[in-house]
Amino acid sequence: MKRRWTSLAVSPGDRRSFRISPFLDILAKLGLVAVLGLIAANVLSAVPASAAAPYPPGGAAPLSVSTTTPAPGQTITVSAAGFGANEIVDLVLHSTPVTLASPRADSNGTFSVQVTIPSDVRGVHVLTATGRTTGKTVSITLTIGFPPPTGGGGGLPNTGLMVWGFGIVAAILLVLGTAFLVFGRRRRSGAA
Repeated sequence: MKRRWTSLAVSPGDRRSFRISPFLDILAKLGLVAVLGLIAANVLSAVPASAAAPYPPGGAAPLSVSTTTPAPGQTITVSAAGFGANEIVDLVLHSTPVTLASPRADSNGTFSVQVTIPSDVRGVHVLTATGRTTGKTVSITLTIGFPPPTGGGGGLPNTGLMVWGFGIVAAILLVLGTAFLVFGRRRRSGAA
């Protein structure tokens, strides 16, 4: 099998050149790809919040509760807006559907009602509000029976891409490629 070497000039118009083995050529290209990938990941993860799609999608009415981590048997307040005037809205707790209430929205399409979480329900469940006339449905996730986490700094969760790992890999590949390039050049110049 014939080895293919790549020749590179030190500067434009310079007659001196050195050759890179195929392995080093591939390693250098991988390092370049890793660095470009790191740059792209940083650029893509920096999308401003204003460019994000609105939530909930489709302009659905917001559904709010006094707590998303109620205890079984606890009474919570559920509020929503954007339903039809005087529309009856069914509040249903899902996994095994349980109707908690059916309040009537006011003339502005809003309601606020107190509901009691069933005492035999635990775990993660979805509370939906569905308008009987418009068919509009909004939902919110409730974690029932588990206390909220305490301590540990609070703040917002990290939802971004962890790009530092890509940076470390790119740096290692870049250092290895440079080392192979330098030691390969010294070995050839010493043999010449």
